[in-house]
Amino acid sequence: MARPSQEESMKTHSNASRRSFLKHVGGIGAVVTLVGALSA
Repeated sequence: MARPSQEESMKTHSNASRRSFLKHVGGIGAVVTLVGALSA
């Protein structure tokens, strides 16, 4: 089983973490919007 090069694995990792970060921020945004709508 060939290991990916350091650079390649870093690139994959940063893409994955960026995607999960965006998903996390999107989730927070949805919650904030929902709370704002309820308390408005």
